[in-house]
Amino acid sequence: MPKDEMKREFKGLIEEELKNINQLVREISDCQSNTRAVKRAKGSIMHDFYNACERIFQIMAREINGLIPESERWHKKLRKRPFRQVSREISFSSKEV
Repeated sequence: MPKDEMKREFKGLIEEELKNINQLVREISDCQSNTRAVKRAKGSIMHDFYNACERIFQIMAREINGLIPESERWHKKLRKRPFRQVSREISFSSKEV
Protein backbone atom coordinates (compact mmCIF):
# COMPACT_ATOMS: atom_id res chain seq x y z
CA MET A 1 0.00 0.00 0.00
CA PRO A 2 1.39 3.44 -0.90
CA LYS A 3 2.51 5.53 2.07
CA ASP A 4 -0.08 8.31 1.46
CA GLU A 5 -2.90 5.78 1.28
CA MET A 6 -1.65 4.08 4.45
CA LYS A 7 -1.50 7.44 6.18
CA ARG A 8 -5.12 8.26 5.18
CA GLU A 9 -6.38 4.87 6.35
CA PHE A 10 -4.42 5.12 9.60
CA LYS A 11 -5.80 8.60 10.19
CA GLY A 12 -9.37 7.49 9.44
CA LEU A 13 -9.23 4.60 11.88
CA ILE A 14 -7.91 6.80 14.66
CA GLU A 15 -10.45 9.54 13.91
CA GLU A 16 -13.23 6.96 14.26
CA GLU A 17 -11.97 5.97 17.70
CA LEU A 18 -11.67 9.64 18.69
CA LYS A 19 -15.33 10.10 17.71
CA ASN A 20 -16.16 7.16 19.97
CA ILE A 21 -14.22 8.79 22.81
CA ASN A 22 -16.00 12.12 22.29
CA GLN A 23 -19.36 10.32 22.45
CA LEU A 24 -18.30 8.69 25.72
CA VAL A 25 -17.34 12.09 27.15
CA ARG A 26 -20.83 13.38 26.29
CA GLU A 27 -22.42 10.31 27.87
CA ILE A 28 -20.47 10.52 31.12
CA SER A 29 -21.23 14.23 31.50
CA ASP A 30 -24.93 13.26 31.48
CA CYS A 31 -24.34 11.10 34.57
CA GLN A 32 -24.92 13.67 37.31
CA SER A 33 -26.18 11.72 40.31
CA ASN A 34 -24.23 9.27 42.43
CA THR A 35 -26.76 6.48 42.70
CA ARG A 36 -25.52 2.93 42.45
CA ALA A 37 -26.98 2.61 38.94
CA VAL A 38 -25.26 5.80 37.76
CA LYS A 39 -21.95 4.69 39.27
CA ARG A 40 -22.27 1.40 37.37
CA ALA A 41 -23.06 3.34 34.19
CA LYS A 42 -19.97 5.51 34.72
CA GLY A 43 -17.87 2.38 35.20
CA SER A 44 -19.21 0.98 31.93
CA ILE A 45 -18.44 4.22 30.12
CA MET A 46 -14.90 4.26 31.54
CA HIS A 47 -14.44 0.67 30.38
CA ASP A 48 -15.54 1.69 26.88
CA PHE A 49 -13.12 4.65 27.02
CA TYR A 50 -10.25 2.32 27.95
CA ASN A 51 -11.18 -0.05 25.12
CA ALA A 52 -11.23 2.82 22.60
CA CYS A 53 -7.77 3.94 23.74
CA GLU A 54 -6.53 0.36 23.54
CA ARG A 55 -7.87 0.06 19.97
CA ILE A 56 -5.93 3.21 19.02
CA PHE A 57 -2.74 1.59 20.36
CA GLN A 58 -3.56 -1.61 18.47
CA ILE A 59 -4.15 0.30 15.23
CA MET A 60 -0.82 2.05 15.66
CA ALA A 61 1.02 -1.18 16.41
CA ARG A 62 -0.56 -3.02 13.49
CA GLU A 63 -0.18 -0.23 10.95
CA ILE A 64 3.30 0.91 11.92
CA ASN A 65 4.96 -2.22 13.27
CA GLY A 66 2.95 -4.75 11.29
CA LEU A 67 1.79 -6.66 14.37
CA ILE A 68 0.45 -6.46 17.88
CA PRO A 69 2.86 -7.70 20.56
CA GLU A 70 1.83 -11.08 21.96
CA SER A 71 2.77 -11.49 25.59
CA GLU A 72 1.27 -10.98 29.01
CA ARG A 73 2.78 -7.49 29.06
CA TRP A 74 1.55 -6.46 25.60
CA HIS A 75 -0.23 -3.37 26.99
CA LYS A 76 3.05 -2.01 28.28
CA LYS A 77 4.79 -2.80 24.99
CA LEU A 78 2.00 -1.06 23.04
CA ARG A 79 2.38 2.08 25.15
CA LYS A 80 6.10 2.31 24.44
CA ARG A 81 6.72 0.91 20.97
CA PRO A 82 4.27 2.60 18.57
CA PHE A 83 5.21 6.14 19.50
CA ARG A 84 8.91 5.52 18.95
CA GLN A 85 8.14 4.07 15.53
CA VAL A 86 5.70 6.85 14.58
CA SER A 87 8.27 9.52 15.28
CA ARG A 88 10.78 7.72 13.05
CA GLU A 89 8.58 6.54 10.19
CA ILE A 90 5.54 8.79 9.86
CA SER A 91 5.24 12.40 10.89
CA PHE A 92 1.76 13.60 11.78
CA SER A 93 0.97 17.06 12.97
CA SER A 94 -1.70 17.45 15.64
CA LYS A 95 -3.90 19.08 12.98
CA GLU A 96 -3.78 15.94 10.85
CA VAL A 97 -4.85 13.46 13.52
